Amino acid sequence: MTIPSIDYYKKNASQLLQNLKSEDFSCQKKALAKFQNLERSFSHLSEKEILLKAQKKHALAVVALEAGFSSWASLKQSLDAPDLDLDFFGSSQFGGSTNHWFRNYQEAKKHLVQNGGYLFPYRNQCFITQISFIESLGMDPADQDWARIDYDWVSPKCPHAWFRLKNKLLKKHRSL
Repeated sequence: MTIPSIDYYKKNASQLLQNLKSEDFSCQKKALAKFQNLERSFSHLSEKEILLKAQKKHALAVVALEAGFSSWASLKQSLDAPDLDLDFFGSSQFGGSTNHWFRNYQEAKKHLVQNGGYLFPYRNQCFITQISFIESLGMDPADQDWARIDYDWVSPKCPHAWFRLKNKLLKKHRSL
């Protein structure tokens, strides 16, 4: 799984700001639209005012909002959150659900595609589980971020959605 780093988002914000100040009208228009649509404090400003007032902190906020976070601080907190221990999902506190175990990710992914469920890691193995396990984690199985990660915790389709799910899980289990 390739999860973007804080540097990745900072570079995106710098590029967004450069595009905003660009002499290429097309780049500038796209950047302006992002600021007007995503940065709440800029939504009422004219294009000229945005060009004059936009700073790196505003570009960081736009990048965070684009990634599905409520603010730059929220995105940064998500990136700074501790990793879940490889034993976490095998903890007895989440017992009571039927899981299908696999020696490796490839076997688990094939089963997931064919049969559905939720794919999780445990040490050097993977398992597929059902809604009852998600509920035992204190998570909402109807959360749209599950679909965004393709129900795959190990190699999520959308890293931003994975970060949001991870943060929700960490909030439920503060002792991690």
